[in-house]
Amino acid sequence: MKHNISYLFLRGLSRNQYHWYERDSYQIILQNEVHFLDLPGFGLSQNKLSPTTIRGLRRKLQDDWRHYSMKLDPNSRKVIVGMSLGGLVAMNWASVSSEWDALVMMNSSASDLSWPWQRLNPRGYVPFIKSLIRDNNKGWEETIFNITCNDKKNKESIIQDWVRNRETYPPKKYNIFNQLNAASGFKTPKTMETPGLILTSTRDRLVSFRCSKAIAKKFKYQIEISRTAGHDLSVDAKDWMLNHIKTFSENTIQEKSQQSFGI
Repeated sequence: MKHNISYLFLRGLSRNQYHWYERDSYQIILQNEVHFLDLPGFGLSQNKLSPTTIRGLRRKLQDDWRHYSMKLDPNSRKVIVGMSLGGLVAMNWASVSSEWDALVMMNSSASDLSWPWQRLNPRGYVPFIKSLIRDNNKGWEETIFNITCNDKKNKESIIQDWVRNRETYPPKKYNIFNQLNAASGFKTPKTMETPGLILTSTRDRLVSFRCSKAIAKKFKYQIEISRTAGHDLSVDAKDWMLNHIKTFSENTIQEKSQQSFGI
């Protein structure tokens, strides 16, 4: 039985919805509705102030999401997907709302489960901050690519797209630091009722895959590990990422449906 699913995708630190690589293909692969929202202060929400807590970020997004959800099929099932910082917001949201049937987190971390140097590798963090201070669009995006991506075959075209993105939606530095502050203080909920999938990679040079394993272990979540991708799974392993999201979401919702009918 095919279920009508509405997916919501959230990006991470300093990024916006247009950083999802080849995002037009998501709906084709997932075969369901796909929606993207920007965290406050970035992308289409660039004029907003970014809160300094994950809870604050979630509350702002809930307001934006209400406009989307009013237009959705009321019978559709909903899956929230977050990468890195976006995963923290997604987990917080799923922990306080029964709206979400499934949660997917990618290369995320929590302060109560992992060491600071695991959550943000100094070898990636230092170039990130240096590039931010220099305020050079090309240098900034090239630094981000080198830290977060392992697949170099489309490097130049991706960086050019990211530079145009940054010129169109220039992020404010204080919003980036507000996001860093929010991420640094994030702790996992005591319990989670929402079924979850964790996607991560052993070759992530920004956030250790051990952070993802710690989250999966605490909540007994399914975890899938790439042996080749970097931090940005949408660039390095898009099809792998989406196929795991699709399979997990459909299986989880199918199980929920069977349980509700007492099958």
